Amino acid sequence: MELENIQTVASLCCGVIGYSWALKFAMGGHEVYAYNRSEESSARAKQRVKESMDSLKKNGVYTDSEAEKILSRIHYTTSLEEAVKNALFIQESSAEHYEVKHALVKEIEAYASPDAIIASSTSGLLVTEIAKYAQHPERFIGGHPYNPPHLIPLVEITKGEKTADEAV
Repeated sequence: MELENIQTVASLCCGVIGYSWALKFAMGGHEVYAYNRSEESSARAKQRVKESMDSLKKNGVYTDSEAEKILSRIHYTTSLEEAVKNALFIQESSAEHYEVKHALVKEIEAYASPDAIIASSTSGLLVTEIAKYAQHPERFIGGHPYNPPHLIPLVEITKGEKTADEAV
């Protein structure tokens, strides 16, 4: 898959890292679906995105109109299906527990395109183990950001035993 073909991205579990991923992808021109399980979590993510963008505007990085365009590309949802169904790149930032990630992977694969690349923001879990029960383990990568991703353009990329080179 060519990177320029990726127009829609999903950022899952938009807490401290996930909201920043959503903003980073929108700043890069992508349509972004920011997923959280609850409306309260989505509201917090939206507030964090707004505060981060306000800071970027205050520091002259973006004008008001540029910021509006960027923010309009982020769609907040509590539906995992809506978040991943059209995304060709999916970044998950769930809790650092294999059980949590295994359950999320199962849900993602129920709705995502088999061509979607799925990245985990994990800082210490193995990609091979995260993708252990995946139908398509070849599309899983680790994408651990230096935090916050929307400000620091540095990501540690790791692969699992079954990760395809094309996914990296």
